Amino acid sequence: MYTPINTDSANLMRDSLHTNTAGNDVLAQQWFNALEARFDPVPEPSSSLLIFLTFASMALKRRRTKIA
Repeated sequence: MYTPINTDSANLMRDSLHTNTAGNDVLAQQWFNALEARFDPVPEPSSSLLIFLTFASMALKRRRTKIA
């Protein structure tokens, strides 16, 4: 987490304890990278799958209407 800060502390720290705005950006990017690596994005369904599900839903609705 702090390796980038320690590497360039002269430009990323406002004092020996607190980060400046650029340092905060570096820390935020570190967090984002770690979270992105941990939680893969959900893949988007393909358009053919969406078309199939739409028609299947329509067919089920028609079937229910005929039965009732």
